[in-house]
Amino acid sequence: MIALSKRIILHKSFEWFIAGVILINSIFIGVETYFTNPLILTIQNIALGIFTIEIILRWLAKENIKNFFSDGWNIFD
Repeated sequence: MIALSKRIILHKSFEWFIAGVILINSIFIGVETYFTNPLILTIQNIALGIFTIEIILRWLAKENIKNFFSDGWNIFD
């Protein structure tokens, strides 16, 4: 499982996908400042699900919890 998780998180397409989700979610956070509707909330919930899967994959890719938390980005996330 560790090897598969590492292959996924280190793949360029995964990095670009996550960057795209971050950008889209940021836009909708800004839009939500002025108004909201069910579609915006649904998109944000989908982004939350994607971010949850991302952090789980990053956790699984590390050999132990110390290695996971030694990466500043994982602490930030």
